Amino acid sequence: MNAYAPGDRTYKDFSEALRELMKAKKFSFPKLAREIERKLSTTYLHNLASGKSKPTKENIKVIAKGLKIEPSYFKEHREYEAKDKIDRNPKIAELVLDERAIELTSELVSLNEEQKQEVEELIKELKAKYRTGRRG
Repeated sequence: MNAYAPGDRTYKDFSEALRELMKAKKFSFPKLAREIERKLSTTYLHNLASGKSKPTKENIKVIAKGLKIEPSYFKEHREYEAKDKIDRNPKIAELVLDERAIELTSELVSLNEEQKQEVEELIKELKAKYRTGRRG
């Protein structure tokens, strides 16, 4: 039985999350190294789990594949993804710093997919309305 479903995420530090996953899946460092075709050494995996080393984005992907989970389970992977998006579009950083955007995002996160779709459609309608000058 896989206790980790697609879309699962943790907010714990990588080292703690890795240790918990390995324990839950009954993985030792040598077993994980075999699962990832020895792309990372057992010593490096141990250093990651103990917090002595920080994972790269690519290493998180390798480990996640070996553990049969999505890389986005790890908060560090999501942080790398966010940084990449900000690097490609610096205006995103303004949203992260905008208190109103944070509040709206918090509300959006609590919605189900159907509700999110509805909000997206409403935003598109409002943009079109204001673009054409129709108000009211």
